[in-house]
Amino acid sequence: MSVQEVDCKTALSKSTLPGLTYSLNPYRGCQHNCAYCYAPNVLRQPRERWGEDLMVKKNIPV
Repeated sequence: MSVQEVDCKTALSKSTLPGLTYSLNPYRGCQHNCAYCYAPNVLRQPRERWGEDLMVKKNIPV
């Protein structure tokens, strides 16, 4: 697994998921690679590669 630190403008996003108004995402990617995960489809990334890269948002505004 590769881990990278990346700059970001925000980690807080409006959510389209039922029951949520916002979501906080301090990372992009995941090390678990769950078979039922929706993230690869939403982010348009190949499921075969999902779980290989993790990007840590290092400058999240507070």
